[in-house]
Amino acid sequence: MNFSIKYSLLFCLLFQSIYSQDKLIIDDAFKSRVCTHDLYYVLDTLKKIEPKDIVNNSEFKINKKSFFGQRNLSIWYRLKVKNVSKETKDLVFSINAECFNNLTIYRHENHQILEIYAIKDLKEKDIAISTSITDNELVEYYFKVDFTKSTYFPLKVFDKHEFSDYKIQNQLELGFFYGISLIILLINVFFYVNTRDKFYLYYSVLLLSIILILAEIDGFFANTIFVKFIDVFLQLVLVVSLSLFTNEAIGIKKFYPRLIKFIFLLIILNTIFYVIYTLSGYLLWYSLGKILNTTILLTYLLIGFLLFNKHVYARFSVIGYLILFISNILYILPFDFGIHYFDFSNRYLKMSSLFEMTVFLYAISYRNGVIKENLIENIKKSDTFKKKSNEEIFESFVKKYDLTLREKEIINYILLGKTNKEISEKLFIQEVTVKYHISNIFRKLDVKKRTEITPMFLQFKLSLEK
Repeated sequence: MNFSIKYSLLFCLLFQSIYSQDKLIIDDAFKSRVCTHDLYYVLDTLKKIEPKDIVNNSEFKINKKSFFGQRNLSIWYRLKVKNVSKETKDLVFSINAECFNNLTIYRHENHQILEIYAIKDLKEKDIAISTSITDNELVEYYFKVDFTKSTYFPLKVFDKHEFSDYKIQNQLELGFFYGISLIILLINVFFYVNTRDKFYLYYSVLLLSIILILAEIDGFFANTIFVKFIDVFLQLVLVVSLSLFTNEAIGIKKFYPRLIKFIFLLIILNTIFYVIYTLSGYLLWYSLGKILNTTILLTYLLIGFLLFNKHVYARFSVIGYLILFISNILYILPFDFGIHYFDFSNRYLKMSSLFEMTVFLYAISYRNGVIKENLIENIKKSDTFKKKSNEEIFESFVKKYDLTLREKEIINYILLGKTNKEISEKLFIQEVTVKYHISNIFRKLDVKKRTEITPMFLQFKLSLEK
């Protein structure tokens, strides 16, 4: 018993020492490492901490805290890297720079602290900094970061060769996502052009806004001077097109007419928040706008659950909107509110959007099938109506000119272009008898030859249709 306790305590102490080690160990098999939660930090509230003083600063704490709602902070991060391999390692620091605009990186070794990277007014969304570390060397890196948005500093460390593969893979993923998205968008546009169904129009606008928002997150508009206005405009287009599409697909006005006014008020309030953010630059209003966007999405998700068994498109909306809602929450928590218990990257946001597009692509094909079935049914009904109308018109024609049953049969064959001989064979009577009935028909219709009968009937039909 004592033996078991002794070894259990030894194991716990060993585990604790490994877990509490604040070093990134680089060995021969090193690939990549996400260091967001392994960083140590110290707040530089007054922005007075100098690089020469940061090494001996005793206030560094493990980066487990979320700075909820705190913005425009200045923070120093520390990362210790030890190379235990037998060769020099070329490393790359890959950082998502969406939440900050100023970054300076220092390297501490041999009792010296050297600046290895500095940039101000950063516009790119992702940056990569190369460095190297010799065999059996321990190096401390210090990152001084000035945040403009929430406090979120996702840092990845790559081996140089693996980073090249990572960039290629990232480019392929971007090409795949935007390629598939544009194909789905073109399918919607094609269906709208051919059917003029607003379902396809509203979803095309919604899909385009999602694609452009993700492109903005990926940094495609980073170097444009109107990037803030583009972002706000796309957010508003997103929420408006989402509302129009959901109302068209599910028919909320039919089931919950009062809810339309509530959502309309949310959209107006959302617009006000974004306008205030655009004019003031205060990011709190932008975050409030994001919250309202998510609230509207959640409202439609709940409506989908309520109508799940009543409307087929409600089932599609539940699946698609649930994926969008979860991914949206996981994305805005770190980037807009500084809650970084989850590392939710742009890659996962695109994957969830692609899944949502796939769900609604199935809904599109389903709706197209329904439209075809309705079209065929309408054509059948139209043919039946026309047939019935022609019979009624013919009966009215016969009644107007007081034709007998035999005369009715004969004039029907005349209208079909039959000769006297063919009529006699059809009715099993003599051709002379056919001529006798035709002479009576001529007298009643006041015509002199059979070629006048068809135009006369068509004129009668036209007058009735008018």
